[in-house]
Amino acid sequence: MPKIRQINKHIIKGKITEKDYYVLSKMTYEEVSEMFGDESANIVSSITKISNLKQTFKINNPEKYRRIIVGLSENPSTLFIKFADRLHNLRTLKVHDEEHQKYIIDETANIFIPIAHRLGMKKMKSEMEDLCLQYTAKDEYNKILRCFCTDITATACTEIVGVNRNTVNSWYNDFRHKIMISVLAETRSECGEFEVDESYFGAHRVRGKRGRSAAGKTPVFGLLKRGGKVIVRIVPDCTRESLMPIIQGLVLEGSTIHSDGWKAYDGLILNGYDHYRVFHSENEFARGKCHVNGIENFWSFAKRRLAKFNGCDSDKFVIHLMECEWRYNHRNDDLYKELCKILKRY
Repeated sequence: MPKIRQINKHIIKGKITEKDYYVLSKMTYEEVSEMFGDESANIVSSITKISNLKQTFKINNPEKYRRIIVGLSENPSTLFIKFADRLHNLRTLKVHDEEHQKYIIDETANIFIPIAHRLGMKKMKSEMEDLCLQYTAKDEYNKILRCFCTDITATACTEIVGVNRNTVNSWYNDFRHKIMISVLAETRSECGEFEVDESYFGAHRVRGKRGRSAAGKTPVFGLLKRGGKVIVRIVPDCTRESLMPIIQGLVLEGSTIHSDGWKAYDGLILNGYDHYRVFHSENEFARGKCHVNGIENFWSFAKRRLAKFNGCDSDKFVIHLMECEWRYNHRNDDLYKELCKILKRY
């Protein structure tokens, strides 16, 4: 077993070679058991039986095929590995040729999705269905994409396209996640003239409480480069300790910053910025070029957009907020083309 011992050393060092992979693929049950243990050997054995099944047995009955797969999965881990592998195949489907794509989709629809449904793997089943839809119903997928870019709600999109509401919601959230990844990846520190401000998002305000005293709302910090883009970040609070690191991370020294009179902005001059203020508490909203009307325009845009959703889950607020940032920054662009670029990249 000299080769196996050598591979074991490579695994420990994290340096597995192409030759190692070839040797591992030819290992016997006993060799796998000695190297990784009996449990791993049993899992590999079950997966190998399932993989060889379609090569040695012609399956004309999907129901019978499903029963055989479940029956051969002596260890539950085997099924999870097969499902993880299939999900990876679907997520990377675009690298395969059209014939192989059709084979993977047909097998997924007839074998894996029904098994996932019967085992109660709802999230797995839903994602597999959505990924298959992208290739089997391209017209419907493109309609969903255009509805999203036109800012049509999921409910209205369901009626227009004629697909399940959960499918539309799943795709909408997938678009939002990829938009968020793209927005964060493209954020850079810049020099120029900026406006900074904070706002609060949440339920309707309690009578007598507004602004920074509002309870139960999510504080959001916003930064707008004049002639450029807006950047927003959810913050735990609007104190100097929370806001200053964000400003310093996004705005280079020597830039000009416009803000209101909030005390968290005290000391911006000491950090190398030219700082100008308007004091809303004294009914001062603009003094020449000194104002924060640009960032406040974004707050109005974002709150009007989010109001039509009648609220959203707290765990999804961040992707909705990032979507607002993306839409505002590309308000003069073709959103369909912009989103297609993002979907090709991520």
